[in-house]
Amino acid sequence: MVNNYEKNLLERYLKPVEIENKEFYYSLIYEISESLTSGIIVDLFHSNKINMIITEACQSLANSIRLYELGYFDDAYYSMRSAIELATIMLDVGDNEYEKMVNNMNLFSNKEYRNFRASTLRYLKENGIEFRDVANKMPNFVNEINNTCIKLNSFVHKTGFDNFYGIRNYYNENFHKKQLDDFENNLISSIRIVAIMRLVIDPFPLLLADEEIYYRSPNIMTYPFNEKLLEVMGEESIAEFKNTDVYKSYEEELMKLEKRNQEVNNIVMADYIDLDNLENIYLQKHLLNHHELKYVDIASCSEKIILIISDNGFSRYSTSSNTHEILCNHTDINLKDSSENFNIKYDSIYVSILQHSKDKISEFTGRINYIYIFHLTRFNKIEINKLNSVKL
Repeated sequence: MVNNYEKNLLERYLKPVEIENKEFYYSLIYEISESLTSGIIVDLFHSNKINMIITEACQSLANSIRLYELGYFDDAYYSMRSAIELATIMLDVGDNEYEKMVNNMNLFSNKEYRNFRASTLRYLKENGIEFRDVANKMPNFVNEINNTCIKLNSFVHKTGFDNFYGIRNYYNENFHKKQLDDFENNLISSIRIVAIMRLVIDPFPLLLADEEIYYRSPNIMTYPFNEKLLEVMGEESIAEFKNTDVYKSYEEELMKLEKRNQEVNNIVMADYIDLDNLENIYLQKHLLNHHELKYVDIASCSEKIILIISDNGFSRYSTSSNTHEILCNHTDINLKDSSENFNIKYDSIYVSILQHSKDKISEFTGRINYIYIFHLTRFNKIEINKLNSVKL
């Protein structure tokens, strides 16, 4: 008889479970992972590293769910604790004195970072640029960090025999149900902690959840937290955070800006041009930058236009005429195969091409900038003349 030692050792004590609400938890984690900061902290390279830490913290939270389902409960808690530790590092390299942020990031990048979570939070509570005020106005949040980490550590450090794989399997179903409930409660606390820590870096995910601010804010390439995540964060915590200096300072500046109407906001925030309401767009054209207004001028030449692509794909503006969500790609078009610039056949539709003034280079790609205009049917002479008259 051949013994399968690997199977015996790895599976004899495992008790896989199914977490019924896992998709809900994954959706919350995904919300945070998409809330990358577009602020310049030290420099763009430093900010990108902070975004990498945000993403990794969320990955650790997601991993904890999968690990627990597989039966690796202690590893699940270790991964959960890692998420909070990474969020703490995020604050240490993003909410500190300039020299300390640079030095801490260098230490972390070179695998020489030795700051522990508890001591780091104590330091930031007294010296953090924003966290100091957050900790002062959100004492329950600080307590939740400490209490949650104590609970996580009890599993990570195997405190008690009921945290032994070889013992847990002998407990009844009530024990395992209680363990699952505790895991989900700790997971929700960890998600809430990481979300609020993320807001300390910049509060835009919460600011943008307020419609009055959303319709005034520039497009900063991040997204508002959705209602599910806000509900998990809790009304009390949100109200306390909105009273912090970091939130109020951003709010005050943004509320000074003119509020955009729906049609203009769609252009700024979603690259969407409503051809049925061009009048409303031009009423607030002063709120569009030159780049945005140029594509509105192009789209206004014909209701046949469904999509405009430029800057080698970096700029994409869809219109209300694209009711069937037809997919188009400028890379499918070979300019050498056509001597025409207008009404080039593209599958079941057409594409026309404009070029900026001779040798005009794209500010995004450094290449000659073509504008690809996808349209449902052929342009007539009047529409072509309008397009040729647009100032590019």
